[in-house]
Amino acid sequence: MNKGGVTNAILGGWKVNISENTLSGQPISITHGGSPYRYLTASRVNATMPVEQAKTPNWDMGQRFPTAAQTPYFKMDAFAYPAPYAIGSLGARVVEAPGLYWMQAFATKSWYPKGERLKLSFRLDGHNLPHKRPNLAAPNTQYNLNNPGAWGRFTGVVGDFSNFGTAQANVQISIRAEF
Repeated sequence: MNKGGVTNAILGGWKVNISENTLSGQPISITHGGSPYRYLTASRVNATMPVEQAKTPNWDMGQRFPTAAQTPYFKMDAFAYPAPYAIGSLGARVVEAPGLYWMQAFATKSWYPKGERLKLSFRLDGHNLPHKRPNLAAPNTQYNLNNPGAWGRFTGVVGDFSNFGTAQANVQISIRAEF
């Protein structure tokens, strides 16, 4: 707007930006615990199928709480304990956690009520809008036949209130004066 006056002071000169971040999942390793055997080295598991098939097909979390009610992210039968005193066949960091999807938006406007001597700025930031999607931390990747209720389940998110991970959309408003 370039008409000046109150209309321009309120509606003109806004800067608006929208950012969508999409990140692939972090590489993670599958370890084991609760094995009936003894080992001399690292706790690697055996893969019983190609790792591309280890993820539960058409995965959906189901109920988030309690953790045991979630649908496991990985199939338990895709892995097995190695033989006694043997190293498992699955290498480190060969499977991926879920990816991250994060949208941010902001609108800002500045006024100069006393010429260049005073600058007032108003900023409105929106995080995780409009998705309201939690960005999950890596699932439990300890293969343990004694505790199958924890296998492949999620217990946390990545980030904090206004960063990656919060499941709720949030809006922050700020006013700044510079003189």
